[in-house]
Amino acid sequence: MNQKLDSFPLIDEQTIVQILNELNINVEMSDLRQPTFEKVKYIFSGFYEYLNLEEPHKIIMKNQAEINHVFRCSTQDTHSLSLPLITFFRQMKRILNSCDVSDFRLQDLTSPSRKRLQIQISALFNYNNFMESMKQNINDNLVENKNQKNNFEFLQRSAAQKREELLNLQEEDNILEPMLAELTTNINIQISNLHMNLQNYDTAIQRITGIQNQISGLEFNNKQLDIANNKLSVSIENLRLRRYNPENLDQLKMEIARFEREISQQTKNQQDIADKINDLDTTEINLAQLYQELQNFSEQTEKLRNLTQSQKSTLEIVEQQKDANQGLKQEKMQIDQELDQNQQLFTFYKSLQQNQNNDLKNDYLQKMEDKEKLQKIIDDISNELQQHKFELENVNENLEECRKTHQFRSTKLVEQINELIKTWVVQADEMDRIMAGK
Repeated sequence: MNQKLDSFPLIDEQTIVQILNELNINVEMSDLRQPTFEKVKYIFSGFYEYLNLEEPHKIIMKNQAEINHVFRCSTQDTHSLSLPLITFFRQMKRILNSCDVSDFRLQDLTSPSRKRLQIQISALFNYNNFMESMKQNINDNLVENKNQKNNFEFLQRSAAQKREELLNLQEEDNILEPMLAELTTNINIQISNLHMNLQNYDTAIQRITGIQNQISGLEFNNKQLDIANNKLSVSIENLRLRRYNPENLDQLKMEIARFEREISQQTKNQQDIADKINDLDTTEINLAQLYQELQNFSEQTEKLRNLTQSQKSTLEIVEQQKDANQGLKQEKMQIDQELDQNQQLFTFYKSLQQNQNNDLKNDYLQKMEDKEKLQKIIDDISNELQQHKFELENVNENLEECRKTHQFRSTKLVEQINELIKTWVVQADEMDRIMAGK
């Protein structure tokens, strides 16, 4: 048969004594080397109480009322030690089974051995360390779970705030979008008007250049007229000097006719010049109006330039707002990713806690099942004891009946013997008498 291998380290006896004393379980080395029933029960009771299960004296008092009901005064003292011992043994067996010690026997309490006691105490130490480690892990997981939950709630609040800010920015964007469209339309209209005004400006510049050329020509004609007038004045002065010379009468007539023609021509030229001057005056008025229009156009152009600059600033603000919206969207995506990660961590820790709760629940259910089994065993023992009680009463009744029958038979037998003796005495006397008669 293969020897069972323990799944826990074996602790030396010196360390066991030290640890037990630290747990306020006062033992000595001799108690482990030569264990007794009372000392082993004391050690296991201390362990049972240290594991926060139940006080030992409450274990042995379980179902005491049922036990007292089964056993009358005549038999109660007989089982006053055995049943609490069995109850305590079953509780310790359940604990040691959890500690991977499945061969715990009643003899380990009543007749303990040094080696098995060392193994059992080592198993209890290992089980206690394991439970402490599990409790610490559970507490750490609960703290981590609480921290993750707080972080998750904080991120949820931050995400809600960011969503609200994003909604506000979207509302502002929705308000600014038609304004921006209208502003863009106005800018396009102003740009079209600007191109048209620039074309009109080019046309006006061309007209001004033509008028300036005409003015230069008129100035040249005026200079020619001045020269002609000077010549005419000289000619008139020559005529005045020669008008008294009769020899030159024909020539004078010719000169007068020529002067008349020149005067007529000069008059015509002066009329043309006057008309041109009138045209120039009209053109000057038109130029003044055009200059005023150009000034108005310059003012409108300056206003348009300022409006365009303002619109550019508005466009820059809108672009910055769009960039901010894009940044918020990216930040929202990052927050959503962090929320997903925290949700996964929260789900993981929640699942871990659920598994731990399930383990604790299963352990509790196992304890309740063991309790029910123990209760069933006690009930079976009680029923068996009750049955034995009934059988004992039947036996007592049978014994009483047998006693009475025996007494009756004894009395009857004594009577028969007496009768037989009497008969034998009579017969003996008769035989003596008969023998004496011979």
